[in-house]
Amino acid sequence: MCAPLPTGMIDCMGSSAWDAVTNEVFWLGDGVAGLPAGLAGERYLCRSCGQALILKGTKPDAKVLPYFSHPGDKGCAHPELEAQIDADTEVVIRFRDMIRAIPGFSATVESLGENPKDPSGLPPVIIACHGETTVAIERPGSSLPALMCCGAVSRRFASIMAERSMCGSCAGTRISSASSVS
Repeated sequence: MCAPLPTGMIDCMGSSAWDAVTNEVFWLGDGVAGLPAGLAGERYLCRSCGQALILKGTKPDAKVLPYFSHPGDKGCAHPELEAQIDADTEVVIRFRDMIRAIPGFSATVESLGENPKDPSGLPPVIIACHGETTVAIERPGSSLPALMCCGAVSRRFASIMAERSMCGSCAGTRISSASSVS
């Protein structure tokens, strides 16, 4: 689904993907410099259905903004979920950027514990640090009740705890969890 922008460019669906090389969620709004275009050896995976994606619109003279697309004319097997995940991820990214603007705070988005071949449907979690405190902020979107039953949130939180205790990022600090509502 594409919509015209005031500049004459076209904004297409597919703003995020799982990056199989970095094992992280990639958000196009953070920039595409240095990323290979096309299928790129199935580097980019759909966060809704797990299928390989194509990165398009990366050339400087492109008439569209960069976007991810499923190969062929089929599209995603779960287009509504794909759109919802991108919408939820955009909220997370904007909130991450707001936290980063506060002096003394750092914030990243992570998807620890996520299986790209069996996506949970959750947007990334924000990991915010200030001094000796680390907070994991979830933006679970509309899918939280079903995901709580299968343990996706619990698995992710356990992965975050394990990762934070092993790495130097806010090492040895108190870790809390919070859920945002909008």
